[in-house]
Amino acid sequence: MDWSNERRRDALAADYVLGLLQGRALARFERRMQEDTDLQRRVWALRERLDPLLQGEPREPSAAVWQRIEQELGWAPKRRPWAWFERLSLAAAVFALVAAIGLGVYVQTRPSTPPSGRMLAVLHNTDKRQVLRVNLAADGRGVTVVALHPLTVPKGRSLELWALPKKGAPIAVGLLNPKPGQIQHYPLHAAVAELGGFAVSVEPPGGSPKPVPTGPIVYQGVAIS
Repeated sequence: MDWSNERRRDALAADYVLGLLQGRALARFERRMQEDTDLQRRVWALRERLDPLLQGEPREPSAAVWQRIEQELGWAPKRRPWAWFERLSLAAAVFALVAAIGLGVYVQTRPSTPPSGRMLAVLHNTDKRQVLRVNLAADGRGVTVVALHPLTVPKGRSLELWALPKKGAPIAVGLLNPKPGQIQHYPLHAAVAELGGFAVSVEPPGGSPKPVPTGPIVYQGVAIS
């Protein structure tokens, strides 16, 4: 793959942030990003622009909204067999316009540099959906975690966050609050330069009874330095 192509790098960064990369393509991009600081900056810049939009829960417009749109466009008031197709076309056009504006702003603006001394990891679930964002404090002594979507916690269990060193065993960080949008702070007792990523496991109430995960890993992501 030609990583020197500017448009290609922008497109891949956008696909990564939007969760469109899967399988080998996702693994290949994350490996490249670990050693490519310019690619990290592109991902960071795009996330900063799109995060406010991605954190909202999708909502289906009501029938009244569609009716008002039809009236504004001068469509006939009576229902037609193909009305659903016209509404779908309008929705697709609006979505395409929003996406074009968002990506246009990103492409026209050079990627901003991540704040000094910070690391960002976005954790995905098994469906490659972004669910958690982890920031490293500037002093390197802790992390802040924000859930981008409600976290699924099995009944009678808890979710525990782990720091994953590039070498050695996982390091427990703390239990997660499943509610989206709430910033959670945790101390971090690990060598930042040696962190490869973060993961979340399902554990008994109060966390793992051992110094390593005992339950399945449900979310994980690589660290971007």
